[in-house]
Amino acid sequence: MRQHILKLRIEWCRIREAFWGIAIDVLRNVNARLAVKAADRWADAWVTRLLLEERLRDAGGTE
Repeated sequence: MRQHILKLRIEWCRIREAFWGIAIDVLRNVNARLAVKAADRWADAWVTRLLLEERLRDAGGTE
C-alpha cells in the first residue's frame, strides 16, 4: 500500500510539473502565482480522475 501511495505521489508531482510548464507558457502575461495555482488545480483534478478510474477498474466497472 505504501508503495502504491508513493507511486501516486510521484505521478502527481510529474503531472503538476508538466501543468506548471503549460500554465507558465500559456499565461505569461498573467500573474505567475495565479498560473502556478491553476497548474496545481489541474494536476489535482487529473490525479483525482486517475484514482477514480483505478477504483472503477478494481471494482470491475471498466477495462
